[in-house]
Amino acid sequence: MSSPFWWGDWRPNLTPHTGNLQPTDLIECTSMSGAVATNTVITGAQIIAAASGGSATWGDITGTLSSQTDLKSALNGKQDTLVSGTNIKTINSTSLLGSGNITTNPRTLASINGSNLIGTANQISASVLIPAGTMSTNNTIYIKNLLTKTVGSSTSTPRIYINTTNSLSGATLLATAALMNAATYHQRFERNFYFDGTNLNGYSASSAFANDLASSTITLTAFNPATAYYLIFAVQNTSTTPDNLGHKRVIVQIYD
Repeated sequence: MSSPFWWGDWRPNLTPHTGNLQPTDLIECTSMSGAVATNTVITGAQIIAAASGGSATWGDITGTLSSQTDLKSALNGKQDTLVSGTNIKTINSTSLLGSGNITTNPRTLASINGSNLIGTANQISASVLIPAGTMSTNNTIYIKNLLTKTVGSSTSTPRIYINTTNSLSGATLLATAALMNAATYHQRFERNFYFDGTNLNGYSASSAFANDLASSTITLTAFNPATAYYLIFAVQNTSTTPDNLGHKRVIVQIYD
């Protein structure tokens, strides 16, 4: 050959490479300098690395975003930046952003419907669980209760108990509503129980009144905030049938 320097071999009978270049492919190059041949092997990995041009730099990527369907789909699925009062609401003008807990006052522990029951036995019309850890010193339990008696002429008695099990067996009486007879088919029964850290302080448990707005002796009921309790709403009729009484709607709230 006329040039003293050249690359490659004259191998016209080699089978052409098919498919994509692989990192394990080897390419042999021979250079001639005078009569001396120097062989060099280049790997597919070296060629791929040289051709990649390195990592892309943000700001240097060009093109139309909508054409990058996978990237556009991923971005569309992302949550917009939350802005208090704009795309996320506040609670009583308090932002929901950030860590920690927002305490609302009062906290509604339960809002349930009880059953109207017949029979002269003291029976459970409804019950509400107070989970362990719910109450703290100086908290108040506020109970709002709608009582209904649909038929019957004799006297029926609604009561509230507290117990560590959902049972009247071994339960402690907390409150007694006004007695209900043929002239009283509807009653709003309300009580407040203040927790002093040791006891629930309440209106006289055995005094039959619709609410605790009147003055009375105090009933202290031992309460351990680390223990779960049930508030039990019971009814008892004087006659079997057709007298029926129920704690139709029970709402229990906690005031901090």
